Amino acid sequence: MAIEIDLYGIDVAVVVAWPSGIVYSNQANGVACDHFSQEGILIPAALYFAADGTRYDRDLTAHFQKRAFNRGALEVEDADALDTILASADTLFAVCVDRSKLGESFEAWVHVIIDRRADPRPYDPPPSLPYPCTGVLVWENSD
Repeated sequence: MAIEIDLYGIDVAVVVAWPSGIVYSNQANGVACDHFSQEGILIPAALYFAADGTRYDRDLTAHFQKRAFNRGALEVEDADALDTILASADTLFAVCVDRSKLGESFEAWVHVIIDRRADPRPYDPPPSLPYPCTGVLVWENSD
């Protein structure tokens, strides 16, 4: 039996798709308040976004607040904007929107591809993952 963990209220994290026996779920898709789930490994990413006294997910949330009711599947323009935000984040690995899964990606639930950084930091090795791999970028639903 799988362990289920609700990520409601989480800041920013990546659920790496992996047969871990742990299923993470999150409320997403703006006012639709859908619940999606993914089995995997949770890697909190909030520590790697610039902290200035506001929530670490502010840029992600700000992008979706421009959309009608903050809901609906991602469009190419959303993927472009999110990739720009993710490229500016100082994470231990490279993350970009999985464009093959735009129809399954929503506000606070974005399918991503995780890879090694082009400029790895010798003092901060990335997690031992089978790069490239897939996962879901999650943050608190902004309904």
